[in-house]
Amino acid sequence: MDIKNRQILLSIIGIAILIIGLVGITYSFFNYTRTGSVNNMGTGRIYFNSTQNGTLNLTNIFPVKSSEVDASNLDAVTITIVGDTTYSDGEEYLISLTGLNNTVNGKTIPINYIATYEETTGKTIGTSRNDYWSKREDKDANIYRLVETGIVEEDKQVLVGFIKNDNTGISGTLTIKAYIDGDRIAISDTYPENEPGYLLNPNMTQNELNNCMSYLNTGIWNGFSDYLDNNGESLEEFCNGTGIGDGSSFQEWLDFNEFAEEDLEYFVEHNIIIYRNYSNGTSDDWVNGRTVLTTSEWNSLGTTPISFKIKAESNEGIWVDYPSGTIGSCPECKFIYPSTPVYTTWNKWEDENGLVSPTIISNGLFDDYRDLVDSLNTSYFLGVKLNSNNQVTNVYACGVRGDIPFCIEGTLNPEDGGISKYDDNRNLLQRKYLWNNTCEIIIEDEGTIYESERAYCPKGSLEVAATTYSYGYVDVGVYTNDYHPLNSGGFCYVMDGLAKCSGIIQY
Repeated sequence: MDIKNRQILLSIIGIAILIIGLVGITYSFFNYTRTGSVNNMGTGRIYFNSTQNGTLNLTNIFPVKSSEVDASNLDAVTITIVGDTTYSDGEEYLISLTGLNNTVNGKTIPINYIATYEETTGKTIGTSRNDYWSKREDKDANIYRLVETGIVEEDKQVLVGFIKNDNTGISGTLTIKAYIDGDRIAISDTYPENEPGYLLNPNMTQNELNNCMSYLNTGIWNGFSDYLDNNGESLEEFCNGTGIGDGSSFQEWLDFNEFAEEDLEYFVEHNIIIYRNYSNGTSDDWVNGRTVLTTSEWNSLGTTPISFKIKAESNEGIWVDYPSGTIGSCPECKFIYPSTPVYTTWNKWEDENGLVSPTIISNGLFDDYRDLVDSLNTSYFLGVKLNSNNQVTNVYACGVRGDIPFCIEGTLNPEDGGISKYDDNRNLLQRKYLWNNTCEIIIEDEGTIYESERAYCPKGSLEVAATTYSYGYVDVGVYTNDYHPLNSGGFCYVMDGLAKCSGIIQY
């Protein structure tokens, strides 16, 4: 398929995942569809060709944990990419996931993908760049960014690439495989849904009933019998669930939250009540946040398959938006809100043992800043880039002003060998969509050896404020006093290779 155009929407490769309760039966895993018409404008030329490799055999139809995936056993689709351009601004292309259909009775079936790239003989699609989003602005090289693994979600970017203006061109093959994520799904017919709270234990021993009566008569209630209705009910009948107290049964008292927290603690400790979700053997601990399907819902996937599509697009110049959940001023970052200090690989901090070792970050990282903002209810946080040892090589103070996310990079003082990002930070903050040239530029200790410049961008009505210094310090947060957040409000900061989110700066 040879397409020459200025803006093209190409090759939608549908992936239909057909799940069935029988091992060893062969099914077609991928379906191929082409949409869009050919438009012969311009001088860009690119091909996206897909191959199904015939009929595919699902040898393992049960969910697979990510840590146990054997990619060689997964079914695959390949997309061959060939292109060149004489557009003066080059040409950018994107392969993404779309058309996601993965719900059963409103429950989301979690799908993961694995993407790999191979060069063709004597050709490549360019150089893989972690800094793709900034490097593409140079328009002088064939480069690409591949997200090798991830969750299948709508508009997920798998491969984005740029083709420079010449006739050398690119050529390579992208392979995408998919599986159902066993870390995020559970199958159970004994998990009670939407039933939080407690149940009166229907199998109490006489001793447990005695504890219930004793507590209600002599504990903080000090005579619960006064609550019993005048229908001959006894306190024992109320405790075993057959009697009525103040118009309601014991279970209704539980459901209407009539008992105090200390009552509930006593009842649980003495086996008078049980957690509702433990009553039938399937616990919240076992579910651990996974999507729970019943066996009938799981089996229904045999006749109602889940699916997603792979979409390939190309357009003149630079046009692909940053992926959702990423921040353009913090390319390739993960996001974190640490309440204890994080030390970078270039920090200059010392303790009694000498120079502090770089922090190894093993948890608390978010790929999508929006997940961090939503889960922690914060408008400020840190962005970090990590090396192969999960140590921080670059660190940014980040925030969301209105609905615009941004990050400013902290560095070592240039006098100590750092490379200043002050001008970049200041210019970013002053842009129209952020502070629109309202940041105050302040010279401190003017005329002394400690002279420095800082840009202070006030909180105003859009919540977060930001500060960047010429000597490398940055912070973003909600300050309770003007100009600087020292020991006030809440904020995240970077100073000499130490980064933290706190109301107090650690010296």
